[in-house]
This record gives sequence, C-alpha cells and structure tokens, in this order.
Amino acid sequence: MNVITVINQKGGVGKSTTADAIGSALQLKKKKVLFVDLDPQGNLSYLLHKNNDEVTICDYFKDKKAGNNPNINDYYPVYSTWRFDC
Repeated sequence: MNVITVINQKGGVGKSTTADAIGSALQLKKKKVLFVDLDPQGNLSYLLHKNNDEVTICDYFKDKKAGNNPNINDYYPVYSTWRFDC
C-alpha cells in the first residue's frame, strides 16, 4: 500500500485540486484510492460531490473528543465510481 499526502499550511495553493487529480489519475489506472479530507472546510469533499447531510472524518474526531465512542465505519461514504472534473 502506498500513501500520498498533499499538505501545506497555506490556503489556496491547490491542495484539494492536486489530490483530486492524483486520485483520478490513479483510478484510471485501476488503482484503489481512499481520500481522507481532514480540512474542516471540506474542499476535497466538495470536489467529490459530498452531500451536505453526510458525516465526515472531521465529525468522527469531534465525536471522539466529546467523549463518545464512535465507530469509524459510520463516518465515511464509499463511492464505487470515479469522476474527473474538467
């Protein structure tokens, strides 16, 4: 398993777009891709057409911090198709 991390403290430098492009290219090569969007603004999730009513990994961490015992499997949507936004 390979891990690719796209990170930068500055906003607006293309992190979400870069991650989306890399993931889409890997999916075209029949690779399995997992996106983990830890940005509270959720820009990558927005690019991937996340519904507003879906919970996110950020919600998981909020629930965990609040003392709940969340199940990680309840906090991420699974999509079986790829998309590339041109």
